[in-house]
Amino acid sequence: MLSAHKLSKHFGHNKIISNLSFELKASDKLLISGANGCGKSTLAKILVGVLSQDSGAIQCEASMGWMPAQSESFFPELTGIENLYAFASFNNATKLDVERSIGEHSKILSDDILNSRFKSFSSGMRQKLNFVRALLHRPDLLILDEPLAHLDDESRTYVISFLANYHGGVLLMSHFQELWKSSNFTHLEFGALNAS
Repeated sequence: MLSAHKLSKHFGHNKIISNLSFELKASDKLLISGANGCGKSTLAKILVGVLSQDSGAIQCEASMGWMPAQSESFFPELTGIENLYAFASFNNATKLDVERSIGEHSKILSDDILNSRFKSFSSGMRQKLNFVRALLHRPDLLILDEPLAHLDDESRTYVISFLANYHGGVLLMSHFQELWKSSNFTHLEFGALNAS
């Protein structure tokens, strides 16, 4: 489904990713953990094509859903539901897909999130909408960068349970490794994965 072979990335003289290789199969659930600033977000951005690698190759044979750590790409003047409709059109998802997602994730999508303008959202509200946006087109593979950040305990429990039972592959970057231990995720430390 997704493979990376000998990826490397530098920013100036700083080597962020060096000779990194891994493979993710169709229903694999992989957690990559590590300290803030170690390169997890850079790896996620390379895998989804937001950044380019300096060397190495990526092969992906799956539809992909992407949840960046920062939720700045939303339209600030639109409501939550208007944002979902806008992003659905970018991903060839339908109005019905949006309505299905709203119903499926009603435990975390409050009326405030759906009907208020995005610019008024708290960090937690932004994160919940960011999570649902990645799922609108029911992708085969989810790549999520810090999906539990800014969430309350109940919402974290919901996200962990949903992802542990997701029909497709899941690759997530998180420093909340303790919270994922009871799920069925394979856990790799970024430092061990990123060979020098």
